[in-house]
Amino acid sequence: MGSKITAYATTNDCTIESAPPEHQSKNGVCESNWRTLLKMAISWLASSLLPNIYWFFALKRAAEVSNYLPLKINNQLTSPHELAYHTKPDIRNIFPLFSVAYITQTDDHLYNNQTICTILVGRSKKSNIIQFYHPQTKKTLSRARCTIDEALVVGPAFGFQYEGGLYINKYCDSTNINKAPTFKPQQKVNVQIKGNLYEAFVITIPAFDDTICTLQLKDGSLQ
Repeated sequence: MGSKITAYATTNDCTIESAPPEHQSKNGVCESNWRTLLKMAISWLASSLLPNIYWFFALKRAAEVSNYLPLKINNQLTSPHELAYHTKPDIRNIFPLFSVAYITQTDDHLYNNQTICTILVGRSKKSNIIQFYHPQTKKTLSRARCTIDEALVVGPAFGFQYEGGLYINKYCDSTNINKAPTFKPQQKVNVQIKGNLYEAFVITIPAFDDTICTLQLKDGSLQ
């Protein structure tokens, strides 16, 4: 290990026991933890039907979640997160990874109807907010609020081809506070304007708790 990692571990009272040379069989604890992280990452990719290019986000999130898992040291229940940061984990940071999420294009709440469809991939490194990935532009964006559609499997929703061989049905918790949006982009709806009924298509949906959507009529006008 490098000097910075060693100094950080020592400062946080982490005892590191390395295996003797040419005795890789002694690495059982480390390899067991690594296998756990891999299984978690594979499960997220499989349940979301995402290709291997999302391995980084899956493995990073697996390491973060594993640091929340409880362990006992000196007969006291704690967690790796608490040992490193001296504060208890906040379970509100456990969110549905790789969900279809609608976020605002800008941080300006005045334009909350202008949304884009993204993938929830983790937490931001710079602040305590959620990070999203926009496949069309290949950019990561950070927003404090979003609307999550847990009814959609993210891979097929974006036209991705799953590269594994394991398919797992996705379970959606109906009690989750992040409800699916009322309408979806490109959905055909009927709207009444001044007593007349018109067919329209949903262009954008709001990222906040309201039902105001941007509609486009057949003549191209927006409502």
